[in-house]
Amino acid sequence: MFIDSVLGWVNHLFVFGLNFMLMLISSLLTASRSSNSHNNKLGNKVERAQTIIMSIIFLNIALILSGVISSAWRFHYSLTLIIAILLIPVTAYLMLLTCKTIPNSLHAKLTTLFIAIVPFVFTTKYIANGVEEHEVTSDMVNIYLNGYFRWSIHGSHYDLAPLDAILKVMLTYITGSSIYDPILGAVMYGLFGLAPLLTVYILARKISGRPC
Repeated sequence: MFIDSVLGWVNHLFVFGLNFMLMLISSLLTASRSSNSHNNKLGNKVERAQTIIMSIIFLNIALILSGVISSAWRFHYSLTLIIAILLIPVTAYLMLLTCKTIPNSLHAKLTTLFIAIVPFVFTTKYIANGVEEHEVTSDMVNIYLNGYFRWSIHGSHYDLAPLDAILKVMLTYITGSSIYDPILGAVMYGLFGLAPLLTVYILARKISGRPC
């Protein structure tokens, strides 16, 4: 389906590209704006902004969770999930831009939850399809059956090491699951997205000195 290919492309763009830009740029912006957070004249504006931003974050989280559940139940992308994905960049920008001017514990918890689940949202294509089967699967089968990796079946440029295939086979052995397990695949690629997100967060913290 067209939506499958589009979301697959958006997956790589967002997880490895947009995450980097949002976290780095927004952390620098929030660091420069943080000195205004205690300005009494902005109290009412901050309170209104707090309500709006928290509502948007909560709405996006609710849409993500309901979208993933409905997509997994029906084995195709639901409209709810598509809307949630389109809303993520807007939510992330507003959230990161204002996180220093909204000193609220609930806001911090919602922000943490949102950041944690975003990388996993773009791996739901495997859950929606009901099976993880793509070009890397040939390498997974090769490693799983032979017990070692000598060369890549689907491309010579992967001969150095198809890390995703190797990791998936390791997780398959550990969990006793199948290499076609969509849930295991979603978790694995979600962790791939979470890793650069944490790396960028650490980098932004070093540069700005005052991260969210």
